[in-house]
Amino acid sequence: MTVEHTLPLPRLAGSREAARRAVEKLGDIRNAIVILDGRELQSAAGSYADETVEAVLVDGDAAALVVKNSTAEFEQYLRESVAHHGISADRVDFLDLTRP
Repeated sequence: MTVEHTLPLPRLAGSREAARRAVEKLGDIRNAIVILDGRELQSAAGSYADETVEAVLVDGDAAALVVKNSTAEFEQYLRESVAHHGISADRVDFLDLTRP
């Protein structure tokens, strides 16, 4: 049985510390699917995206990261972070609900 955790992204996602705190609130995410819901997201920093990827896929050892309802800019930040950390692309899924 695969466990899923949904992490709603804040309206303004700006710091590494905020990203780390948000992921920590999910508890144990090892081998889970973490869903980032960007429905409320208006603006985000690359550092927030990078820390989210690191906290979820590197340190948290989640099975997968699914991103939905995100902005194109935030998705690009996430893609760059995934590549930077050498994470396999099959552990990340971007649903086609991207906003400009």
